[in-house]
Amino acid sequence: MLSRVLRRSFATNIYVEGIHWRTDTTRLRETFDKFGPVLKVAILSARQENYYLTGCVSYKKSEDALQAILSMNGQELDGRLLKVDYYDGPIE
Repeated sequence: MLSRVLRRSFATNIYVEGIHWRTDTTRLRETFDKFGPVLKVAILSARQENYYLTGCVSYKKSEDALQAILSMNGQELDGRLLKVDYYDGPIE
């Protein structure tokens, strides 16, 4: 448990669940760039109408990732409520 907490305190990657199928990586980057420099953005799911997508955002600093999570979790983007949290995997 403690190692997971320590890993998360240095984490710079977050996932964003509930993205509207029309939202693209440019829009996602513009939304999350206000919390700090974004290194990489990816949308992970295939585009299908009425389908919720999942994306990942990679920040340079862990403080920026934390601020994005605290600010955007439960917020609306393009008509969809987002779930935002740390992401442990690589961003392709």
